[in-house]
Amino acid sequence: MALHAAESDPAISPMPERTPMALRRAIAEDAPHLLPDFEAHWKRAISDACDIAPLPAFLARWWCEYAIARDPQLDAHVTELQHRPAEATDIAEARTLLDEVAQIRYSARKLEPRVSDEFMGPPWQMDRRLDALASRDEPPDHVRKSVDEVRAELVIAKDPYFRGIDADADLPQSMCVEPVWSSDPKGPRILYFDNHCGWLVYSFVPRTQDP
Repeated sequence: MALHAAESDPAISPMPERTPMALRRAIAEDAPHLLPDFEAHWKRAISDACDIAPLPAFLARWWCEYAIARDPQLDAHVTELQHRPAEATDIAEARTLLDEVAQIRYSARKLEPRVSDEFMGPPWQMDRRLDALASRDEPPDHVRKSVDEVRAELVIAKDPYFRGIDADADLPQSMCVEPVWSSDPKGPRILYFDNHCGWLVYSFVPRTQDP
């Protein structure tokens, strides 16, 4: 049983955009039994840690889990393959079963999201200007933590311009975004955090292809 068969089956949901929010929505709709572990992993590895470095590994794991779980037949097949090696009396047979599971999971990680005409989505790459980089360690610890929380929100934002009414409603209540100049809708943005006690200015440059 292979993953490519699922891609041609209209009864099986297509892969979502490769973003945490899109993946969470897909899991909630098609594989809700995965949602508690997904959210616990997100909280432990990303949210509580205020660290976006584990994001690629997080997405890779749950992309694979969802790709399999959205197809009930494939999910049952993988579950069976994982259980059978413990019952196998032949080492070669057990190795063959485990290799098949590994191949399915490898193929799952290579699946592409559904085609979209919109600009490519998050996670975004976020870099500091040289002057901001030079002064990054000057603020006290609690301020640096707040800045890291802001960065974590920005790199997973669906629309980094936050266009439209209440477009920043998904941000924590202590944060809001507005254009630096109202006459430049795609220009720099200012993100206020800690209830307007702090602010961060950023510019967004769309990329033409995934890195």
